[in-house]
Amino acid sequence: MAAAQQQQQLKNEATKMAMRVPLFYGNEKEDTMNIKDFIARFEAACTAMGMVNEEEKCNLFGSYLRGSATKLWINADYHGVTIDNWNSVKTHFLIRYKGKVETNTFCHQIPKLNQEKNESVSDFAERCITDMREFMESISLPAEALFNAGYNAQTAAQKTQAANTHRRVIIDSLAKGCFLLGINQAIKVTLMQKEPATLTEAIKDAMKLELINDTNNTAKNKISSLADMDDGELEEMADDLDELTVKQINKYRSQYGRQPFRKGNKFSNGKGNYRANGKGNGGNGQAVIKCRHCDKEGHMQTECRTRIRKNAPLVDRYGKPMSNPGKVANVEDKEAELDDDLVRHLNGFVRSVNTSEESLNFE
Repeated sequence: MAAAQQQQQLKNEATKMAMRVPLFYGNEKEDTMNIKDFIARFEAACTAMGMVNEEEKCNLFGSYLRGSATKLWINADYHGVTIDNWNSVKTHFLIRYKGKVETNTFCHQIPKLNQEKNESVSDFAERCITDMREFMESISLPAEALFNAGYNAQTAAQKTQAANTHRRVIIDSLAKGCFLLGINQAIKVTLMQKEPATLTEAIKDAMKLELINDTNNTAKNKISSLADMDDGELEEMADDLDELTVKQINKYRSQYGRQPFRKGNKFSNGKGNYRANGKGNGGNGQAVIKCRHCDKEGHMQTECRTRIRKNAPLVDRYGKPMSNPGKVANVEDKEAELDDDLVRHLNGFVRSVNTSEESLNFE
């Protein structure tokens, strides 16, 4: 009695799982899966329920149909379908909703087997394998009389194993060809140059190339984002920008006719204007004082406590030790006394010279 109750409980649980089979309408807008996946889900539910009666299985299948799929079920017998035979019903629906490979039209489908925009290499490879397997399964083996005596002398198990091996070789060859033909153009040429011997090898090589391509695209997106920033924003993160990154930023900017970015340009506010007191045009006439040692504003290197504490030498504007340190104070005092207009004229001249140098470097 307890065993019977347990069996009934398992059947009830299986029935609940079967209720998770979605409805099938026969159109992409309303269906959550294609006909192949829908039938696979339905068959799994029937197996879980222990349903073996063909007529009962067909009637249950019909209860999950809606819309145009219901009409196809109602008219199934008109098309010569045995409605109480599951294989007959299954084949009819697979053919009508293009879930079954037709050998006479398959060759026309191969050129359409391309990697989709957001489809990974791995997913595309599995799609190629699935399509080729279904194609091979739709082909019937020739009569045994056409095979040689050695093949016919084998046992049934040996024949099955030999047939499966042959199918596997053909599937691998066809899938590899479709995979190489339909792979993303960004990696196709490089992948073909590697001349992979098997489908598995082709997939591994393609996944490596995909990773490299994705990494390069990420880097390009990063450079474009940085290039769109104002110079002031870039200057705040200048310590994290190496020379190669700055060159890439300026190369991107040059394509759109924008001024190149220069690290350490203390007169730029990021929009092509020059500042006297750190607030752009219209300052109080005092140039920004910036220490050449600690790179902080507000004092000169002759007064820098950090430099004095380290007993570091005074440097010129290029960071080289001064040959005559006694002149530094006078030079920096003069720089601080420059009026706003003169600062703009001087730095405009420097900018034009640097721009000329930059254009020569790009060439």
